[in-house]
Amino acid sequence: KIGPNTWNRIVSVYIQLLQGGSVPTDPDEFPGTVLEMGSTGEPVRHMQNYLNKIRVYYPSIPSVTEDSNFGSRTQSATLAFQRLFSLTQDGKIGEITWNRIVDVYHRLY
Repeated sequence: KIGPNTWNRIVSVYIQLLQGGSVPTDPDEFPGTVLEMGSTGEPVRHMQNYLNKIRVYYPSIPSVTEDSNFGSRTQSATLAFQRLFSLTQDGKIGEITWNRIVDVYHRLY
């Protein structure tokens, strides 16, 4: 049987490979592609989870549904995070924003 998490991971890896990215072995490693509106997959869910956990300490970051879909709420949370941590505010999770989210998460937890 393939459950939803396994299926999402397979699709995420497939899309990353199609886009010329590599498959990270560490979930905290930047996946090689920018996450933005319309992005889907395990890296999106991973960042949604971290943003939700970070918002416990920074309530100005809106909560997001951890559904592996980068929609308007994930974009809003990303923008709030970027604003709080003096990053370029584009609402996308590129390598710099990804690494800062991972760093802040690990400093808090």
